[in-house]
Amino acid sequence: MEKTKKNKHPAKELTVLFKVGKTQIYGILKNKIKIKDEWAKGTAGHVKRITKSTDYDEINRAMFQWFVSARALKEFLFLDH
Repeated sequence: MEKTKKNKHPAKELTVLFKVGKTQIYGILKNKIKIKDEWAKGTAGHVKRITKSTDYDEINRAMFQWFVSARALKEFLFLDH
C-alpha cells in the first residue's frame, strides 16, 4: 500500500512484485483504510464465511470425514463417473 503513494501506475508493478492479479490489487487499494483498521485492531483474517445449510449436511460431513481418514491412511481413492 505504501508503494502506491510513490508511483503513478502502481497496479502493474504490484501484480509482478506480489504475484497476484489486478483484481486483488485494486480491491486492496480500494479498501486500504478498512484493511489497515482491521490489521491495527488485530481482527484481520478472523472473518468466517457463513455457509448455507442443505438437506444433506449430515451426509456431507460423513463423506468428508471418510475422505480425510482415507487420505490419512494413504488409500487410493477412485471415483467412477
